[in-house]
Amino acid sequence: KGWQRDLKRTRTIQERLDALEVKRNEWDDLLEAEKRSADEQINSLEKSITRKRSDSYHRFLQESLTRLNNEGDLVEIAKKMAEDSIAMDQEEITKVSLALERFKKRYDTFTTRYRKNHKEIMIKLRPLGGQRKTITARINNAQRKIDAAEKIVQSLIDKLDQKNKMLSKKEGEFLTLNEKAEYRLNDIQLQIDQIPEKESRAREEVDFKKAQQIAAIDDKKHTLENETLEAVQVIDDAFQDEDLIIDVKKLESRMRS
Repeated sequence: KGWQRDLKRTRTIQERLDALEVKRNEWDDLLEAEKRSADEQINSLEKSITRKRSDSYHRFLQESLTRLNNEGDLVEIAKKMAEDSIAMDQEEITKVSLALERFKKRYDTFTTRYRKNHKEIMIKLRPLGGQRKTITARINNAQRKIDAAEKIVQSLIDKLDQKNKMLSKKEGEFLTLNEKAEYRLNDIQLQIDQIPEKESRAREEVDFKKAQQIAAIDDKKHTLENETLEAVQVIDDAFQDEDLIIDVKKLESRMRS
């Protein structure tokens, strides 16, 4: 669409402007850093010069020369040494200042290019200002619709996730119940399979108990029979003794008569 093409063109020009502003900020930061460094170096060198012009510094040089057994006018030698050192510091200050000036020239060159480029970009960007507002409004409107649709989709996704979690939970419960049911069924089947064996064992046990009872009854029967025979024998013996007595008495009675 046309508005998309215009928006792309606007964004391209705006990106050029943004990049140019970033570059300007970088140069501004560099200039501040160079100024700060130069000021620190110059201040340090100026303090060094002030110290080297002091009487205490000259006395320090003279004492140092004395310890080195230096011959000659110590005052003049110390003065000359201080002046040479000060000259070196002043030369260093000049170098720092020149370096800063060179950087400022580079900064000024960039600033000239920046102003030219900035003017050209603004000339290209200005006619698109109204179009950009319209395009931006369309984009914002479309973005709001997209956001609303995304919320609906996200809501559906959340509901689907909840249902999936519930389904997963139910599946877990079903698997647990199914495992328990299978275990119970296997146990029942095992018991069913063991019924013939248990029945056979029960029958064997009943037969064994019956045999024990029959054997016990037979033992009691034999015992009673033996006891009965013994009792009968005792009675028979008793009757036989009684008959003998009766026969003897009869014989004695006959003999008396």
